[in-house]
Amino acid sequence: MTKIRTPIPADIAAEVMFNSDSTCCICQERGKVVQIHHIDEDPSNNSIDNLSVLCLHCHNDTQVKGGFGRKLNAPLVLKYRDEWISRVTLRRDLADERAVNRQVGSSSISEVIEVEQKPTTHHEELIFPRNNRHPVKLP
Repeated sequence: MTKIRTPIPADIAAEVMFNSDSTCCICQERGKVVQIHHIDEDPSNNSIDNLSVLCLHCHNDTQVKGGFGRKLNAPLVLKYRDEWISRVTLRRDLADERAVNRQVGSSSISEVIEVEQKPTTHHEELIFPRNNRHPVKLP
């Protein structure tokens, strides 16, 4: 029986690729050509929960049937995908935190917002020049 392939909508494909950093969730080798794989092998099921990013080699391993070779089956692909997406998300969060720390020092974002929202007295104004972690008082 022929499976009917439904094109993956662009917004869903973009979300899947972004979540996995356009990197195969199995081998995690950057820069390889990748494809979006339907985990349940139903090419009409374009739910984000059913899609993962695989390189050509790993995608081929999902198609192995019989013999002594172990097929990359759906539960295994799901484990790899979920673990990889968690790592990508954590890496992005850490990169954001480092970028903020470089801009504002070791203060947390909430501390910086609190300082910026404090009312100034009289006609004093504080500015935060670019690349400077400390406010400068204007006359």
